[in-house]
Amino acid sequence: MTTDPRRGARLDRPVLVSNLVSGALWLVIAAGFGAWPLSVLGAVYVLPTSVLIAAAHARGSRSPVRRVVVWALPWLAATALWGLLISATEPVPSPSTYAVGFVAGAAVATTCLVAWQTVAFAFRHHFLAATARAATAGAPAEPSAQPR
Repeated sequence: MTTDPRRGARLDRPVLVSNLVSGALWLVIAAGFGAWPLSVLGAVYVLPTSVLIAAAHARGSRSPVRRVVVWALPWLAATALWGLLISATEPVPSPSTYAVGFVAGAAVATTCLVAWQTVAFAFRHHFLAATARAATAGAPAEPSAQPR
């Protein structure tokens, strides 16, 4: 997805598309249950996080630390969002309210991130398999497979 072939791809397209489709699916489900404000907040989270993950995949994981950071940043952002959202439900916030909110936020964020990435992985696998089938459909048969 870049115009400069020397630099390589800036975003991994299958990763980006699968994350956006998976995120949209989960957000539509939430909106269907009447949680449309949560869906709007979720869209603000899903878009930049999908781009971050796609950019990291395009560059490749050169070190274990980088791989951990790429997955820790979205989790920390989701934990902070959920923690603030859960803490905001208390009429009189206190330090203990925020502590409980962030612990609950970590649990909800972990569950949401795992569900989102599981669906994204399944979609990415399907997308790549379909692309490979389409690419090999028009390819000539292997020379060893042709009768002599």
